[in-house]
Amino acid sequence: MLAALGIAKVAVRRLPRIAVIATGNELVPPGQPLGFGQIHESNAVMLAALARESGAQVVVQRCVRDEPPALQAALLEAAADADLIVTSGGVSAGEADHLPNILQTIGEIHFHKVRLKPGMPMLFGQIGACLYFGLPGNPVSSAVTFRVFVRFALRAMQGIATVPKPVRARLDAPWHKRHARAEFLRCGLHTDEAGVQWASPHAKQGSGMLRGLAESDGLALLPEEEREYRRGDVVMLWPE
Repeated sequence: MLAALGIAKVAVRRLPRIAVIATGNELVPPGQPLGFGQIHESNAVMLAALARESGAQVVVQRCVRDEPPALQAALLEAAADADLIVTSGGVSAGEADHLPNILQTIGEIHFHKVRLKPGMPMLFGQIGACLYFGLPGNPVSSAVTFRVFVRFALRAMQGIATVPKPVRARLDAPWHKRHARAEFLRCGLHTDEAGVQWASPHAKQGSGMLRGLAESDGLALLPEEEREYRRGDVVMLWPE
């Protein structure tokens, strides 16, 4: 088609190259037996799938223990080959949360922590020219912050300047927000006979409850400050 139109050259962009790193001493690959205090590693699998859905090429997918030398080496190695690094875990305020200090040493921090539930500990910075997103270790927090922050960074890297038009729905049940942060409710969606779209908050809203995420159709954004929502209140659905 381009040749038929007499066009010899067009501007193109390659796929963004992304490195996905899960952190934690307790993580065990799927298929292996669990010991005391261990869990199967699923965040890197999930984030790599989300990255591919977002048009990225996954060049690294691995798990690293909560040991500063190993973490620093993994980040530097990934930054040499990727356009963007995503990690899960290690960004909060616990004894094993080393990534903020490591990033400050080998790169720079643009911001750390956001007024958001789930996902408050999120970290953003860069190592040289490589962007870095440190997502929380809880799987729902990790998935939500990827969709809210990382996906749009990947879109910008692909030259996509437009933002999907927001879709709105009415809450199908009252909701009490116990904090002043913005919140993303995992919701099921349905349309009634009048063509009105309703968002039904899932019963499992915990940041470690993957069922609430897997069984939801969308994320309803509840803005900062507002605490009480009635049935029928209009909310914005976060664009895909």
